[in-house]
Amino acid sequence: MRGASVVLVGLMMIASLVADVAAQPAKGEPVNIGVGYFPSWNGGWSGVVIKKKELWKKYLPAGSTVRWDVVLVGFPVFNGLLANKLQIGYLGDAPAMVATTKRETADLRIVSLLKFGEKLYLGPEVIKTQLQAGKIDAAQQFEPNVSQIVAQGIAKVAFTGATWNWLEGSALMMRKDFIDKNYEAAKGWVKADLEALRFIIENPREVAQMVAEELPGWTPPMVLTALNGKFPPHAAAGDVNEILGHPFDDKMQKYFKDAYAFWHEVKAVPSADIPDGALYGKLLDEAASELGIKLPIGVIRATGEVKGTQK
Repeated sequence: MRGASVVLVGLMMIASLVADVAAQPAKGEPVNIGVGYFPSWNGGWSGVVIKKKELWKKYLPAGSTVRWDVVLVGFPVFNGLLANKLQIGYLGDAPAMVATTKRETADLRIVSLLKFGEKLYLGPEVIKTQLQAGKIDAAQQFEPNVSQIVAQGIAKVAFTGATWNWLEGSALMMRKDFIDKNYEAAKGWVKADLEALRFIIENPREVAQMVAEELPGWTPPMVLTALNGKFPPHAAAGDVNEILGHPFDDKMQKYFKDAYAFWHEVKAVPSADIPDGALYGKLLDEAASELGIKLPIGVIRATGEVKGTQK
């Protein structure tokens, strides 16, 4: 037993040393970047964690600065990336795909897949007020808005995309000129995001508190059910709410292939084909490898209270 203990301690020391090396700031010149996300959407919550826990300081070159653009909806992030006011942004998978087709304005790449889960159908703030006023009867909506709307008695969850195996996702996007000029810093940000995703899985209550601090009108219990709450039985949802840190594997390639084809069909993008290099997985693969992380990071299971029951 004594010998085994020595080996165990040795392995723990080696693992700790590897983690410390991987978490060192990136080499190179300091970067001064703008990062955009909106906390009223759970796909941006790793951005909240990076900001609140200052994880970026662990991975960006020493002396770097970050200007945070925290908004209520995704369009300012989309436009900020195109205008080079932001170099990094958190977007839903649909606007992210559209953004990759705007290369006459800017070359934007999807560098990481933050989360994938079931689409919610209920029905940001315009939808909520229209439901309240009775101008619409139903709408598609994302978390944490669903949990808030249900908790306030405005509407109920009708069903989820599980009925048709429809998924929704979120993407970490970067300008390609930023990646080319600051490759190690770009990879460092992906490392920070992977650490943030793991933090979300391991510390859901602390994350709920962080998000609620940035969202007037939301309480920590309400945000927590948006993260790990159960759907009502009639919604026909599974027990996995989200998969965090999904790799660019064959499943995701097919998802994006089908999605680009759909957006082309409705004339949202100019071609049914995925733009060359739009799914830029190199940073994610290298970041995960250097951190010793196997993708996906993990899953958020529906283990909490029923969505919409916490106020």
